Amino acid sequence: MLRSSLVILLGTVGAQVIGLACVPIISRTYAPEAFGAFQVVFSLATLLTPVVTLRYEIAFLRARSERRLRDLVILVGTAVFIVPLAVWVAVQIIVALFLADAPRALWMTWVLPAVLMGAGLFQAATQLAVRMDRPALIASSKLSQTGLTQGASVALGLLVYAGPISLAFADMIGRGTGAVVIVARWLHDGRQGEWQTSVHRLWRAASIYARYPLFNVPSGIIGATSAALPVFVLAAAFSEEVAGQFGMTTRILIFPVGMVLTAFGQALSSRYAEMTRRRDPARRAFLLRVVSKSAGIGLLVCGAILLFGEAAIVFFLGDQWELAGRIAVALTPYLLALFLSGPINMVLVIAGKSVWQFGWDVTRLGFVIMAFCAGYYWAFPPVTAVAIYACAMLAGSGVYVWLAVKHATGKN
Repeated sequence: MLRSSLVILLGTVGAQVIGLACVPIISRTYAPEAFGAFQVVFSLATLLTPVVTLRYEIAFLRARSERRLRDLVILVGTAVFIVPLAVWVAVQIIVALFLADAPRALWMTWVLPAVLMGAGLFQAATQLAVRMDRPALIASSKLSQTGLTQGASVALGLLVYAGPISLAFADMIGRGTGAVVIVARWLHDGRQGEWQTSVHRLWRAASIYARYPLFNVPSGIIGATSAALPVFVLAAAFSEEVAGQFGMTTRILIFPVGMVLTAFGQALSSRYAEMTRRRDPARRAFLLRVVSKSAGIGLLVCGAILLFGEAAIVFFLGDQWELAGRIAVALTPYLLALFLSGPINMVLVIAGKSVWQFGWDVTRLGFVIMAFCAGYYWAFPPVTAVAIYACAMLAGSGVYVWLAVKHATGKN
């Protein structure tokens, strides 16, 4: 497990180094307003991504035979190409009927099918790589995704158009390529066997794992809402520039840390899924060790950001991103929340506790809504509103850790 974790972490850290190396160019190529417009559309895509695969890719980890796994891959692959088109039609109708005068970012929704397909493919392919127990493959896909996303962002911004649509296309190119890397290796290894299936077998697979679309799709949307809501609120209550400052902060701080912790969690997920299949009684102690070590590192990182974060971000990004530095300090509770629950964020799902996962997502969203309602009622400035939101996310992570440890000895 240690070697697998190290390989994935090295790949993820390498990807983030590539991304951070490009950020000073991106921050000086794209204005905060353009980045804010992209963040609105990116957040909308994030909300819809759980629908794309119907979350059947989670079942890759629990399939007990290669034949069942192949049926699930076919099921997810079909959904990835059909669902985004249906989502696109629905969004276009909603925009035409109710949001004709909305901010210009909403008119970028015509790129949603491509962006959602790329996101869905990468999401499903990553779980396939975890099932294959190929840490090097996960690492290389992350490097491909990040390198192409950042490279395309810079190239399109400098050579074509320094606007939000260039950022959206760059994201689509990066995710799609990362998925292709994994799927190509899976096909090359020949593990997939014969591609013979039937409607009956697909229906059987869909029925066995029906709890994933029933609970994890709504849970995923609610969880994504908790993360995306600040962008919508900041854009509506203040301006696209403020949303862009927040988006840039999350891009250089929250996303890299989240991806590293998620990568570590993916390696742990393979181990934990195996322990769950064997009903290993050591699961509880395993989770406690992971959480305690991760939280200790998180406290050190948050302390450094509180001391040096604001000045470092202004130096790194440029003077026009001064607000981003203050937002980074306000987001330290959220950062600590990632260290608490990030490495174990798949535990409840793997343990078969989809209902509890759904309940937790609803609870966390409630915390976030209450935080923004308080900010609106007392007319807090943007940084204060972000700080309250970050504290709400920290409270939600504490609840998740308690649930994960409590149900680590479940029989599923």
